[in-house]
Amino acid sequence: MDPALERQMREVLAAERFGVLVTLHGGRLHTSTIHFAETEEMELVHAIRPATLKAQLAAGNPRVAFQVDNRGVLMESRERFTRIGFEGTLRLVPEDDPDYESYADVFAAKLPVGRRLLAHPDIALYVLRPALIRLAVGAAPAEDVTVTYEPDNDEATLPDEETRPADDAAWRAPQVEPSAGAPDA
Repeated sequence: MDPALERQMREVLAAERFGVLVTLHGGRLHTSTIHFAETEEMELVHAIRPATLKAQLAAGNPRVAFQVDNRGVLMESRERFTRIGFEGTLRLVPEDDPDYESYADVFAAKLPVGRRLLAHPDIALYVLRPALIRLAVGAAPAEDVTVTYEPDNDEATLPDEETRPADDAAWRAPQVEPSAGAPDA
């Protein structure tokens, strides 16, 4: 990804606090305006009540989308108007998850009410891990950016960055040698 575009995207994400979560409900789209915080790896952290429709829909089908924009700049500059769409999976992060505290820290650092929200017994922490980010700036056409995560360390890799070859042994099917006495299947 072009470094200038990535910087623009990160600046918009840092400045905005709300976006629109999209889930599927009976074949129709269901939208919810909710707050978010972003990690360095481009994951989005949310505080959501598990009893809400959006949480129940995501539990049934974790594929979601999330839209963030800085429409407030349109009165000043159409060229700076930025739309960022995320497509990925939304998961509940239980408090005993090893990553829970780091996600909670990200959320609380961005949102002044973050710790108070997460301390409420009816609210849980959710993380959207994108597989695709769609970025549009000004009148330029949208650019799709595929996000990949290293299986060993969960760090995101955006295209045009130097990547290390991942050891994919954990993802390959084991090779089984046929034994001499095994019947053919």
